[in-house]
Amino acid sequence: MWRDIAVYSDLHLGDGGPSDDFCGPAWSDYRTVCAAEYALADSLWRDYRAGRIIVLNGDTVDGPIAAIECVHPVVCTAIKHCVKRIIRGNHDRYAYKFCGHETVGGHLDFGDLRVMHGHQFDVFNHGPLKVIGMAGAALGTLAEVLIHPDADEWLDDKVAKWLGKGRYGDPDAYRKACMAYLAKHHEVQRLVIGHTHRFEPFCNGYANSGTWTGGRRDVLRTHF
Repeated sequence: MWRDIAVYSDLHLGDGGPSDDFCGPAWSDYRTVCAAEYALADSLWRDYRAGRIIVLNGDTVDGPIAAIECVHPVVCTAIKHCVKRIIRGNHDRYAYKFCGHETVGGHLDFGDLRVMHGHQFDVFNHGPLKVIGMAGAALGTLAEVLIHPDADEWLDDKVAKWLGKGRYGDPDAYRKACMAYLAKHHEVQRLVIGHTHRFEPFCNGYANSGTWTGGRRDVLRTHF
């Protein structure tokens, strides 16, 4: 019997300030923030009422959890009631609990479908070099507060691509890494990642659940 699943990733819920990527550059525009807030909550409730298992695939939070729950009460209420599983990404690697849910590191399996955040394929956010990614994230947050809300995206686009090909600017590298992963793990027939903020529907067993930053509203819905 087929079961439905909805995968959301990279919400980057923050404290409502300049570094809150969920709100985007218009973080000070109350109407824009409310529109994003209610759009996400409505999407979660719709999937819940449709009987889908809802998974948050990493980088759900990007800041102090107490502040996030205070600033985004509508979304947090929906997450508390609708979401079944939360996977930790590189930005929320230490958020072991959120909205009453225990979070999971690594991956989750649903039959032959595996869901993982995808920073495991990023040399600057996994393994011995992850300290570079952590330092970069901290620098990006500081730049957002002191310079411009989009400063972190500029750093990702310019500096990260210069440091190592295969990050946000090169989705093909992730796709190839995922295909190699599928070839190695024969128990997995389909793999869903996030992390790159680029939505991609299933192709040869690989898909990307996209993001809810920068005005995007990506959801990957499928069966398992």
